[in-house]
Amino acid sequence: MTGIPIDNKFETPINQKQWLIDNNLDPDKQTILMSAGAFGVSKGFDTMITDILAKSANAQVVMICGKSKELKRSLTAKFKSNENVLILGYTKHMNEWMASSQLMITKPGGITITEGFARCIPMIFLNPAPGQELENALYFEEKGFGKIADTPEEAIKIVASLTNGNEQLTNMISTMEQDKIKYATQTICRDLLDLIGHSSQPQEIYGKVPLYARFFVK
Repeated sequence: MTGIPIDNKFETPINQKQWLIDNNLDPDKQTILMSAGAFGVSKGFDTMITDILAKSANAQVVMICGKSKELKRSLTAKFKSNENVLILGYTKHMNEWMASSQLMITKPGGITITEGFARCIPMIFLNPAPGQELENALYFEEKGFGKIADTPEEAIKIVASLTNGNEQLTNMISTMEQDKIKYATQTICRDLLDLIGHSSQPQEIYGKVPLYARFFVK
Protein backbone atom coordinates (compact mmCIF):
# COMPACT_ATOMS: atom_id res chain seq x y z
CA MET A 1 0.00 0.00 0.00
CA THR A 2 1.44 3.36 -1.03
CA GLY A 3 -1.25 5.97 -0.38
CA ILE A 4 -2.78 8.74 -2.50
CA PRO A 5 -0.35 10.91 -4.50
CA ILE A 6 0.07 14.40 -3.03
CA ASP A 7 2.47 17.27 -3.56
CA ASN A 8 5.91 16.67 -2.06
CA LYS A 9 5.67 20.00 -0.22
CA PHE A 10 3.58 18.17 2.39
CA GLU A 11 6.78 16.27 3.27
CA THR A 12 8.94 19.40 3.51
CA PRO A 13 9.81 20.77 6.97
CA ILE A 14 8.05 24.02 7.93
CA ASN A 15 9.13 26.57 10.53
CA GLN A 16 5.86 26.36 12.43
CA LYS A 17 6.70 29.04 14.99
CA GLN A 18 7.71 31.59 12.37
CA TRP A 19 4.67 30.85 10.20
CA LEU A 20 2.34 31.58 13.11
CA ILE A 21 4.22 34.72 14.10
CA ASP A 22 4.13 35.98 10.51
CA ASN A 23 0.35 35.55 10.60
CA ASN A 24 -0.05 37.39 13.92
CA LEU A 25 -0.78 34.24 15.92
CA ASP A 26 0.72 32.96 19.16
CA PRO A 27 3.12 30.03 18.59
CA ASP A 28 2.69 28.98 22.22
CA LYS A 29 -1.03 28.32 21.82
CA GLN A 30 -2.68 25.25 20.35
CA THR A 31 -3.89 26.07 16.86
CA ILE A 32 -7.21 24.58 15.74
CA LEU A 33 -7.62 24.56 11.96
CA MET A 34 -11.16 24.57 10.60
CA SER A 35 -11.83 24.02 6.91
CA ALA A 36 -15.27 25.47 6.29
CA GLY A 37 -15.08 25.16 2.53
CA ALA A 38 -15.31 21.40 2.85
CA PHE A 39 -18.80 21.58 4.39
CA GLY A 40 -20.58 23.58 1.72
CA VAL A 41 -22.56 25.56 4.32
CA SER A 42 -22.12 29.03 5.78
CA LYS A 43 -24.00 28.90 9.09
CA GLY A 44 -23.07 27.84 12.59
CA PHE A 45 -19.32 28.37 12.42
CA ASP A 46 -19.43 31.54 14.52
CA THR A 47 -20.95 29.57 17.40
CA MET A 48 -18.44 26.75 16.96
CA ILE A 49 -15.49 29.14 17.10
CA THR A 50 -16.88 30.93 20.16
CA ASP A 51 -17.54 27.68 22.02
CA ILE A 52 -14.15 26.18 21.12
CA LEU A 53 -12.35 29.21 22.55
CA ALA A 54 -14.56 29.17 25.66
CA LYS A 55 -13.86 25.50 26.40
CA SER A 56 -10.24 25.28 25.24
CA ALA A 57 -8.32 27.76 27.36
CA ASN A 58 -5.04 27.76 25.43
CA ALA A 59 -6.39 27.58 21.88
CA GLN A 60 -6.57 29.80 18.84
CA VAL A 61 -8.64 29.13 15.72
CA VAL A 62 -7.78 29.47 12.04
CA MET A 63 -10.90 29.32 9.86
CA ILE A 64 -10.48 28.63 6.15
CA CYS A 65 -13.68 29.82 4.46
CA GLY A 66 -12.75 28.66 0.98
CA LYS A 67 -14.57 30.51 -1.78
CA SER A 68 -17.49 31.58 0.41
CA LYS A 69 -17.11 35.37 0.48
CA GLU A 70 -20.27 35.70 2.56
CA LEU A 71 -18.90 33.43 5.29
CA LYS A 72 -15.54 35.19 5.33
CA ARG A 73 -17.20 38.59 5.52
CA SER A 74 -19.54 37.67 8.38
CA LEU A 75 -16.90 35.86 10.45
CA THR A 76 -14.34 38.62 9.94
CA ALA A 77 -16.86 41.18 11.20
CA LYS A 78 -17.67 39.08 14.26
CA PHE A 79 -14.10 38.21 15.28
CA LYS A 80 -12.14 41.22 14.00
CA SER A 81 -11.14 42.20 17.55
CA ASN A 82 -10.31 38.68 18.71
CA GLU A 83 -6.58 38.00 18.56
CA ASN A 84 -7.22 34.27 18.92
CA VAL A 85 -9.14 33.99 15.64
CA LEU A 86 -7.84 34.28 12.09
CA ILE A 87 -10.39 34.21 9.27
CA LEU A 88 -9.13 33.39 5.78
CA GLY A 89 -10.81 32.91 2.43
CA TYR A 90 -9.42 30.63 -0.24
CA THR A 91 -5.79 29.83 0.47
CA LYS A 92 -2.92 28.15 -1.34
CA HIS A 93 -1.20 27.56 1.99
CA MET A 94 -3.08 24.58 3.44
CA ASN A 95 0.27 22.83 3.67
CA GLU A 96 1.66 25.50 5.99
CA TRP A 97 -1.52 25.66 8.06
CA MET A 98 -1.68 21.88 8.47
CA ALA A 99 1.98 21.82 9.46
CA SER A 100 1.50 24.61 12.02
CA SER A 101 -1.75 23.39 13.65
CA GLN A 102 -2.34 20.74 16.28
CA LEU A 103 -5.88 19.71 15.31
CA MET A 104 -8.14 20.06 12.27
CA ILE A 105 -11.93 19.97 11.88
CA THR A 106 -12.83 18.93 8.35
CA LYS A 107 -14.70 16.57 6.07
CA PRO A 108 -12.91 13.25 5.39
CA GLY A 109 -12.28 13.69 1.67
CA GLY A 110 -9.51 11.51 0.28
CA ILE A 111 -7.03 14.24 -0.64
CA THR A 112 -7.61 16.29 2.51
CA ILE A 113 -7.06 13.41 4.92
CA THR A 114 -4.01 12.21 2.98
CA GLU A 115 -2.44 15.66 3.19
CA GLY A 116 -3.36 15.85 6.88
CA PHE A 117 -1.88 12.41 7.46
CA ALA A 118 1.36 13.49 5.77
CA ARG A 119 1.48 16.45 8.16
CA CYS A 120 0.52 14.26 11.15
CA ILE A 121 -2.33 16.52 12.22
CA PRO A 122 -5.13 14.67 14.05
CA MET A 123 -8.55 15.33 12.53
CA ILE A 124 -12.12 15.64 13.72
CA PHE A 125 -14.58 14.57 11.04
CA LEU A 126 -17.83 16.47 11.41
CA ASN A 127 -20.90 14.55 10.26
CA PRO A 128 -19.27 12.52 7.46
CA ALA A 129 -21.60 11.63 4.59
CA PRO A 130 -22.54 7.95 4.10
CA GLY A 131 -20.32 6.19 1.60
CA GLN A 132 -16.64 6.85 1.02
CA GLU A 133 -16.50 9.80 3.42
CA LEU A 134 -17.79 7.69 6.28
CA GLU A 135 -15.49 4.80 5.37
CA ASN A 136 -12.50 7.17 5.40
CA ALA A 137 -13.54 8.57 8.77
CA LEU A 138 -14.10 5.15 10.31
CA TYR A 139 -10.69 3.95 9.10
CA PHE A 140 -8.89 6.99 10.52
CA GLU A 141 -10.74 6.66 13.81
CA GLU A 142 -9.87 2.97 14.03
CA LYS A 143 -6.19 3.70 13.36
CA GLY A 144 -6.13 6.46 15.99
CA PHE A 145 -5.60 9.32 13.53
CA GLY A 146 -8.92 11.09 14.06
CA LYS A 147 -12.35 11.15 15.67
CA ILE A 148 -15.88 11.31 14.30
CA ALA A 149 -18.32 13.95 15.56
CA ASP A 150 -21.95 13.65 14.49
CA THR A 151 -22.81 17.19 15.60
CA PRO A 152 -20.99 20.52 16.09
CA GLU A 153 -21.57 20.17 19.84
CA GLU A 154 -19.83 16.81 19.86
CA ALA A 155 -16.93 18.25 17.84
CA ILE A 156 -16.51 21.04 20.39
CA LYS A 157 -16.42 18.51 23.25
CA ILE A 158 -13.76 16.48 21.43
CA VAL A 159 -11.64 19.59 20.84
CA ALA A 160 -11.88 20.51 24.53
CA SER A 161 -10.98 16.99 25.60
CA LEU A 162 -7.93 16.83 23.33
CA THR A 163 -6.58 20.31 24.05
CA ASN A 164 -6.97 20.60 27.81
CA GLY A 165 -3.85 18.83 29.03
CA ASN A 166 -4.86 15.44 27.70
CA GLU A 167 -2.03 13.21 26.43
CA GLN A 168 -4.40 11.70 23.89
CA LEU A 169 -3.61 14.38 21.30
CA THR A 170 0.13 13.80 21.66
CA ASN A 171 -0.42 10.06 21.36
CA MET A 172 -2.48 10.53 18.19
CA ILE A 173 0.30 12.59 16.62
CA SER A 174 2.89 9.97 17.58
CA THR A 175 0.76 7.20 16.06
CA MET A 176 0.46 9.12 12.79
CA GLU A 177 4.21 9.74 12.69
CA GLN A 178 4.88 6.03 13.16
CA ASP A 179 2.38 4.84 10.55
CA LYS A 180 2.58 7.40 7.77
CA ILE A 181 3.92 6.45 4.36
CA LYS A 182 6.49 8.97 3.18
CA TYR A 183 6.68 10.23 -0.39
CA ALA A 184 3.69 8.20 -1.59
CA THR A 185 3.71 9.89 -5.00
CA GLN A 186 7.25 8.79 -5.79
CA THR A 187 6.50 5.30 -4.49
CA ILE A 188 3.47 5.03 -6.79
CA CYS A 189 5.53 6.16 -9.79
CA ARG A 190 8.28 3.70 -8.94
CA ASP A 191 5.79 0.85 -8.62
CA LEU A 192 4.16 1.78 -11.94
CA LEU A 193 7.52 1.83 -13.67
CA ASP A 194 8.26 -1.60 -12.26
CA LEU A 195 4.98 -2.86 -13.66
CA ILE A 196 5.65 -1.31 -17.06
CA GLY A 197 8.91 -3.19 -17.10
CA HIS A 198 11.62 -0.66 -17.85
CA SER A 199 14.17 -3.19 -16.71
CA SER A 200 16.71 -2.56 -19.49
CA GLN A 201 17.66 0.86 -18.12
CA PRO A 202 16.54 0.81 -14.47
CA GLN A 203 18.89 3.50 -13.16
CA GLU A 204 17.89 5.97 -15.86
CA ILE A 205 14.18 5.38 -15.25
CA TYR A 206 14.39 5.45 -11.45
CA GLY A 207 16.39 8.66 -11.65
CA LYS A 208 13.37 10.30 -13.29
CA VAL A 209 10.91 9.23 -10.59
CA PRO A 210 10.92 12.62 -8.77
CA LEU A 211 10.23 14.34 -12.12
CA TYR A 212 7.37 11.98 -12.93
CA ALA A 213 5.99 12.44 -9.43
CA ARG A 214 5.73 16.21 -9.87
CA PHE A 215 3.66 15.74 -13.02
CA PHE A 216 1.57 13.06 -11.32
CA VAL A 217 0.06 15.46 -8.77
CA LYS A 218 -0.65 18.32 -11.19
